Amino acid sequence: LAEIVALRPISVKGIGLVVGLSGTGSSECPPATREYLQKYILTQVGRKDLINPDTMINSIDTAVVSVEGVIPAAASKYQSFDITVKALPGTQTTSLAGGRLYTTDLKFVTRVEETMESSRTLAYAAGPIYIDNLKDSKTSATTGIVLGGGKVIEDYQITLALFKPDFKAAAYIRNRI
Repeated sequence: LAEIVALRPISVKGIGLVVGLSGTGSSECPPATREYLQKYILTQVGRKDLINPDTMINSIDTAVVSVEGVIPAAASKYQSFDITVKALPGTQTTSLAGGRLYTTDLKFVTRVEETMESSRTLAYAAGPIYIDNLKDSKTSATTGIVLGGGKVIEDYQITLALFKPDFKAAAYIRNRI
């Protein structure tokens, strides 16, 4: 009666903060990214008197990172997926080994010319950073993985298309699902 359409994985991205780096991080951060992180940290903590976002970002024990992942097709709410974490290019971060990614919002992102535009948050990511040193000798210590660190916020919407337009069949399928 129908076929599934638009069933594909969704690429998501975010900006996050890795902590616990024991001097291998960097205080360097682009101004727009710094402003975003300052606001994000304050919304996560809830009270301005508990933490100073600039102190966190400026520490050499932390690193600002780009966070990317792919939500699997037909993912269900709270389903886990792997996340790739990379130190921002042009910073003095030397290693993410032993670090932990603080909770980061992941959004559907499109690139329009050189401008990044994002939609609502589709998932979040957090967890310990794993650096694959066994794969080959060219593995960068500034790129890591958070195994199962991504969590989907809501069920994936599946779109069905009827082979033949039929209101009664559409209502039956909807009710059955």
